[in-house]
Amino acid sequence: MKRFDPTAMRQFSGLNDEMVHSLVVTFAEELQSSNLEIKEAIETRNWQLARRLIHTMRPGFVMFGEHDASILMGEILEHGIGEDHPGSIEILHRYLEISRDLQRQINEYLTTHPGNN
Repeated sequence: MKRFDPTAMRQFSGLNDEMVHSLVVTFAEELQSSNLEIKEAIETRNWQLARRLIHTMRPGFVMFGEHDASILMGEILEHGIGEDHPGSIEILHRYLEISRDLQRQINEYLTTHPGNN
């Protein structure tokens, strides 16, 4: 399993450690909120909300190098989800599984790299 590491993003963007830390914290907050909303969207079968959230969160997954989720998100956005798309619930649960693992890794990273705050 790939471990969360913002080094590539830091090198690519040229941002200093403080800015990278700030981006990680912001993404972690957005990820936690998005996961709760997607869980609710699954329960209520609100496919439009789930799709919007995935569309919104995908750049963060790409930025932090989470390719498995990014590919899955791309498939959801390209092929759609909903009652007329068999396996939508399973796909969204797989997304949540990957997303929660990334959230756990980010939390571990933030614990060991508390920043300058």
